[in-house]
Amino acid sequence: TPALPHAEWNPDHLTILRDGHYLTLDMDTGYMAKHDSITGLVIWTRFIGDDSLRNINFGRPCEMPSGEIFVPGGRLFQVFVMSAKGDFITSFGRFGSAPGRMILPVSVANGPEGTILVLDRLRHKILVFDAEYKFQTEFGSLGSRPGQFYHPVSMAADANGSLYVAQGYQGRVQVFDVLSNENFE
Repeated sequence: TPALPHAEWNPDHLTILRDGHYLTLDMDTGYMAKHDSITGLVIWTRFIGDDSLRNINFGRPCEMPSGEIFVPGGRLFQVFVMSAKGDFITSFGRFGSAPGRMILPVSVANGPEGTILVLDRLRHKILVFDAEYKFQTEFGSLGSRPGQFYHPVSMAADANGSLYVAQGYQGRVQVFDVLSNENFE
């Protein structure tokens, strides 16, 4: 049984890290903890966000090849970048519906050539940022056709260049070939 990092801890997200340990995140309170994979004991705990805010709707953390941890900030309209030890490095993103802006970022994935892919649930889009967190392009729209989304909830990339995007509505998963860059044009 994992240790409780905080009295109000109610984890919604789980990420297995490259070192074999795992990360949990309470999407409403902003408490994130790294746990020992064998004992479940807490290695470190971090708080992301603001004590005055609740129901932030943080998305599932993603570990990048560099070891940095990216946390989609939900109703904070940005992505938080944390070190492998959970220390805050920076954040990026701005609220809005214009290209490159975020309304509800819920997932992050590692894209080709160091790009960062951010899934915005309410904009029904995948935003592409470069390694310096500068917006490059976006793709997707509202709908049920290929390349369209209806409130997507999560995404993950594999080592072969496939990006999997899940939406709860209609139990749909779409697969994109991100190495071809055809979606980025």
